Amino acid sequence: MEKSGKARYIKIMNELVTIFKALSDETRLRIVKLLEKGELCVCDITAALDMVQPKVSFHLCALKDAGLLKTGSRAGGHTTV
Repeated sequence: MEKSGKARYIKIMNELVTIFKALSDETRLRIVKLLEKGELCVCDITAALDMVQPKVSFHLCALKDAGLLKTGSRAGGHTTV
C-alpha cells in the first residue's frame, strides 16, 4: 500500500472507531433512538432520560464529535439536536 493510500485508510479507520465508540454507550443509543423521529430540545431529552442536563450534554457532545448529529438553537436560547 502506498503512503497516501495508507494514510487514507488510517483516517477512515479512526473515523469508524470514533463512531463505534460513540454508539457503544447505552445512553447514547437511547438518545439516537429519541432523535430518530426528529429534532428535540436538550431539555426534552433530559426529561425523557431522567438525567441531569450536564450528563446529557456530555453524551450529545460525543455523538456530535462522531459526526452523528448536528445542533442548533430555538427561540428562547434552547439548544436543539
